[in-house]
Amino acid sequence: MLGSAELNGPAEYTAGWMQEFEENMRIHLEKVLLTPGFPHVLSPKILVEPLAATSAAVEALLEYATKRDADLIIVSSHGRRGLDRFFLGSFAETLLVYSKIPILVIGAGAKIETNFNRILFPTEFGEYAHEVFRRTVSAAKQMGASIIIYHVVPMPARIVMDTGYYPSLYGVEGEMVSREDFLKIQQEHQSLRAEAWADWAKGEGVNCSFKVESVEEAIDILIYREAVAERADLIMMEGQSGPIKVALLGSIARNVVRTGPCPVLVFPRNALAETEKEGEMLGYEERTPEVSDGLGLADKSSELRDFEV
Repeated sequence: MLGSAELNGPAEYTAGWMQEFEENMRIHLEKVLLTPGFPHVLSPKILVEPLAATSAAVEALLEYATKRDADLIIVSSHGRRGLDRFFLGSFAETLLVYSKIPILVIGAGAKIETNFNRILFPTEFGEYAHEVFRRTVSAAKQMGASIIIYHVVPMPARIVMDTGYYPSLYGVEGEMVSREDFLKIQQEHQSLRAEAWADWAKGEGVNCSFKVESVEEAIDILIYREAVAERADLIMMEGQSGPIKVALLGSIARNVVRTGPCPVLVFPRNALAETEKEGEMLGYEERTPEVSDGLGLADKSSELRDFEV
């Protein structure tokens, strides 16, 4: 992804100059990529987007990827923060918002291993968690990797708890409970769920463990720490829900890819929603493993159910 800053030139280019640059870049990439060490790499394709906007470049890439029926897009991230990121934008993060294709992001500080042996699967057990976990198990089976399920119990607002909190609103039946008791109940509940998911993965032949905790700290920071502690080679997680919500509320996935200690494979909700629609068109009552997993990893494993406790 090259802009005027990287090219050290003016923001506007003549058509002749761009054609010459495109050809020189193609020749350079072929020298680097088309060697005996990369037998599966095809001839590089140079995309030129005349508009000096990150969103326009993202749209151009996604249009090309869709035409080529791409199963996966791999990008790098500079991990910019603060004003640098605000003014310069982020190609990788914008891609996460708009893409319907899974994105593998390799951050500036990511440690890349030859093989992915340990996969961290952070989840909130949300709407599309089943599908993401099914894909994670499918990928782990092919790579011979183990999975660590990681869940952080969301912290309820203390002011709500102190001024008349009704547990049934949060799935806890009975009398009103203290904040501490609520967290304890939720941690036990989600631990039982995570254990059931781990057992399902083991039944599919994948070594799987889990960790559920309630810590009053930013979730993206906790995911980073867990990835480091578990020596994860890859993080697989669900992406954000849309550009408006991301702009207003931020995104855990966006923060994780920015600082991830290892590559992060993100399944955008746009892609997961498409999979769900395909299942409905085929007459599935639930998302089943027969539906394409978007990575060319379709399998015939048994259906992952919602284990309610």
